[in-house]
Amino acid sequence: MKEEESLSIAGVPVFIDADSTSLFDALKALERIGSIHLICDTNTSTDCMPLLPYLAQITKEPIILPVGEQYKNLETCQGVWRSLAQQGANRNSTVVNLGGGVVTDLGGFCAATYMRGISFMHIPTTVLGMCDAALGGKHGVDFEGLKNYIGVIEQPKLIWIHTPFLLTLPLRHFQSGLAEIVKHALIGDPLLFQLLHGNINFRTFNKEFLTRAIQVKKHFVENDIQDHKMRAALNFGHTFGHAIESYFLHTDTPLLHGECVALGMIAEIWLSHVHLGEPTREVCRKITALIRKCTPVDVPGKIKLRALMPYLSMDKKQHAGATRYSLIKGIGHPVIDQEVHYATLEKLLQDDEVALFLPWLLR
Repeated sequence: MKEEESLSIAGVPVFIDADSTSLFDALKALERIGSIHLICDTNTSTDCMPLLPYLAQITKEPIILPVGEQYKNLETCQGVWRSLAQQGANRNSTVVNLGGGVVTDLGGFCAATYMRGISFMHIPTTVLGMCDAALGGKHGVDFEGLKNYIGVIEQPKLIWIHTPFLLTLPLRHFQSGLAEIVKHALIGDPLLFQLLHGNINFRTFNKEFLTRAIQVKKHFVENDIQDHKMRAALNFGHTFGHAIESYFLHTDTPLLHGECVALGMIAEIWLSHVHLGEPTREVCRKITALIRKCTPVDVPGKIKLRALMPYLSMDKKQHAGATRYSLIKGIGHPVIDQEVHYATLEKLLQDDEVALFLPWLLR
């Protein structure tokens, strides 16, 4: 068995480009226990299912979700639960989630709550899903415009990563996912940060980026399964990022999750400098340049800081009336539970150089 095939996170086997018989054997073993139900979206049902033809032979009729974060809600969950019941799913059944972050988030949540919890496994199909969303056991949905407000921490039975799926992605979605790989480099792998400065080719994706990012996620997850301590470092870029995503979610021009994380990381690297005095401006410029290179974002409009405050103040890391951020002092040196008040956020835009790096954010 190749080294990458033996990876596990929190006891969950993670197969990366393993022979497809490993997936087939796992599914057949689960089929002997109970029925298998497939959740995918309109894209993965068309682009990814043909690459694994035996899925249709083993699973029930696919439960196909519409594409987009705006559908990651309880209404969509009701449709999934209804379909599972109509297909006869019971406590011995297994759900297979074939898709990106929305499918694995929502599919895992639906499985973990159906009949008080049935087994599920993930087959992520995007960069974001492979390096982050499908790993670690966090599953949930958005609620009344608030990102991931309803959810559970429950581990899948298996994660099966097939990087040829990445060739089915539009360039924008590929680049969106790279934001999470950059995040993992910034919080836990300085060498990965250096590697990312090389050429990132859409058609010849360097699998080392992915495996190193997964190892960072593994480190933080396994040392804090229930997300009470240093696992919060994985939220770097996400406090601002989720606020931006929620702000644009129900407009005519929603942004992708990774795009919002990229914008959030740029804001929070400079917030780290203003709030902590570290990293240096030179390092902040270097990080900002890499984020922009990996995940370019066409922001559909400018946002006033006060317009983001309702979303920032409702962030899940909010505590005792203050918004808490996960920041970094340098590449590979995250810090968590940083209480930041509005006056400090204003300093970001009062600094002429910093304001240039945040042209979408207005005082």
